[in-house]
Amino acid sequence: MAASSPSSLMQFVLQGSLPHFVALHERFLCIVCRVVLKDPWQTECGHRMCFNCMNELFVDVIEVRCPANEEDCEMITREKMFYDRGMCREILLQQVYCTYKDSGCPAIMKWSELPVSDSWAETVPHKILF
Repeated sequence: MAASSPSSLMQFVLQGSLPHFVALHERFLCIVCRVVLKDPWQTECGHRMCFNCMNELFVDVIEVRCPANEEDCEMITREKMFYDRGMCREILLQQVYCTYKDSGCPAIMKWSELPVSDSWAETVPHKILF
């Protein structure tokens, strides 16, 4: 299937800046930009990259070697890559600190529970303790 626009599952992730993760395993990082995967796509050899990173790989070529450059990596094409909805769900379940951690809030929550609005102070799902 050819690459399309980001899924609704990742829309809020793509809108804001990245949160501060409590701990983030390397498998959640893009093999190209080395940042947490944003709209993850997977190669046939099992590696993942961001939608935008994938698009940049195929700007002037139809086929490239997988950027992970491991022994078992294959030549990849855009048509053979697929959107990784399962990885998207896993990323959204990762623990992050409250947006106001630097101001003293100790709350930790799933990324999917982290509000994306700047004006959410009255409606946060936890009490800010500072």
